[in-house]
Amino acid sequence: MIYEFKNIHAKIDGNYSDLNNKYMQLASHLKALESQVASMPSSSKQPMGSLPGKPEKNPKESCNVVFSTTSPEIELSDHEKEEDEIERLEG
Repeated sequence: MIYEFKNIHAKIDGNYSDLNNKYMQLASHLKALESQVASMPSSSKQPMGSLPGKPEKNPKESCNVVFSTTSPEIELSDHEKEEDEIERLEG
């Protein structure tokens, strides 16, 4: 009977040691992942305060226009006409 208890105790002790080792490995992996996640924002190329999907400004600073022959013409307001004229004179 005592021999059986010693065997059971040895098995339980071995299982406890295995579980403890696995727990320690998981804890170290978790710490490594936490440090990787913590360093991610500092490695981002996006400046702080901008959204990742926010488009960048057009580097050409030009605008393309498409004319449609099927749609009615749109009248520019007097203010828009003045702005266009000023841009042409300055350019």
